[in-house]
Amino acid sequence: DDANINQQVPADVLAKAISTKVQSAHTIDSEGTARADDAVQSLLEGFCFSMAIPVGDGYESANSQSPVVAPAAGATLYGYHDVAIVGVKTVNGRRLFLNPGSWGSSFGFNGYVWLDESVLEDPRASDFVVMQVVNLGG
Repeated sequence: DDANINQQVPADVLAKAISTKVQSAHTIDSEGTARADDAVQSLLEGFCFSMAIPVGDGYESANSQSPVVAPAAGATLYGYHDVAIVGVKTVNGRRLFLNPGSWGSSFGFNGYVWLDESVLEDPRASDFVVMQVVNLGG
C-alpha cells in the first residue's frame, strides 16, 4: 500500500523484530520441480523461506483462496516482489505454498495467498533463502 511507505513501524512489530535473530541461513539453488521439492523439505523441517517472484495480474489481484499461478511467458509483469513462504499443502496433486502477504488483510484471503508450485518452479523466480530464526526474548 503506497500510503504506508515511510510510515513508522508499530512498536509491537518493531519489538518482535528486535527480539529475534537469524541464527543461520542457506539458499535453495535447485531448479524446476527439484526447487519445489527442496522448498517442501525446508518447510517440513520447520524452516520458512523467502523468494523473489514475478508479479502479474494473478498475484496483483488475488482476492480468494484460489491459487496464484506463475505469469505466462510474455504476460505483463508489474515487477518482482520478495515474499515469505510459511506453509504447504497438496490439492488435486498440486503443491500450494502459503504466502502471508504484505499488502494488508484485504489482499488474498485475510492477507494470505496460496501460490501454485508453478510459481516456485518458474525460472524467473529467484533468491530462495531459508532462515533459522531464534527468539531472544519474550
